[in-house]
Amino acid sequence: MAARKTNPRGKITQAQVFATQRMAQRADDAYQAALDKAGEQRYSTKKVSPAVKKAYRRKVALQDKMHKILERYRRGNPVKSGAQFRLAQAVLHGTARTPTTMTKKAAKELIDKTPAALRSKFMRANPHRKRTKKRIGSPKRNPAKRNPEAQAADAYRDFHGKDPEKVITVDTPRHYHGVLAGIGRLEFVSFYRPEGKAKGIKFSKGTYLAENEKRTQLFIVGGDQSVNLKDFGISHAHEMEILGEVSEIGYYTEKKHLIEKDGGKGLYVHKFGVPRPTLIYDVKNKLLSFAGGGYTIPSEGIDG
Repeated sequence: MAARKTNPRGKITQAQVFATQRMAQRADDAYQAALDKAGEQRYSTKKVSPAVKKAYRRKVALQDKMHKILERYRRGNPVKSGAQFRLAQAVLHGTARTPTTMTKKAAKELIDKTPAALRSKFMRANPHRKRTKKRIGSPKRNPAKRNPEAQAADAYRDFHGKDPEKVITVDTPRHYHGVLAGIGRLEFVSFYRPEGKAKGIKFSKGTYLAENEKRTQLFIVGGDQSVNLKDFGISHAHEMEILGEVSEIGYYTEKKHLIEKDGGKGLYVHKFGVPRPTLIYDVKNKLLSFAGGGYTIPSEGIDG
């Protein structure tokens, strides 16, 4: 006779949680179907039929069972509450607002050991917070500002057809230019054979053309750098978009080290040669940047 496999430690598995939740949902559906069949309304205080009573008792029993299993499942998890999980996330990413003794190593261990079934639940807002009445005219919550981990988990399920099994934290060092050398006030950029109706971009005050300390890269800094992507023939935007090859650039500055006919204060226009630099648009942050090109930046001005 084959022996039945048991769980010696009595731990609740993720599969048991999901199975109980499905059973509770089916019981609730059966109860609603019984109500519809009997022609009775939900939560009615009138006399109900035996079938509705039976369906209601089964629904309540399975919901109680589901809550008990969830509670046992949570007790077996190192993270005891949503607040503790959110604190671990904040400590790991360096965004904790209150002093805490939790280290990054401990926070990473807590997050890694938290089952996927509980991560999105823990990352939601506190379900026990005091509810207030919605004020007339209050701004609606922006759906784009939802919890990013929950959104990432939803995207994973949509792409793979299953829940994520673990969270991988990747630390990527990035160089940031805290200081740049100014070239001049940026007036405009023109494109070579543009695909959309935008032939170029004109800039308002506060936008400047700059270079890095090694004088190998041009930068656009400050001001309003936002563009209408439809003008560039882009209807479905990614987070980073190529606007086109830059054929010409205009900037206002002063060059005192050049002879009078070449220098002085005024608008300087440079026509790029081949290969031309490409203008990239950061859709999320509404920022422009140059990529590639055969130009150099000697002391006389932009060349190439």
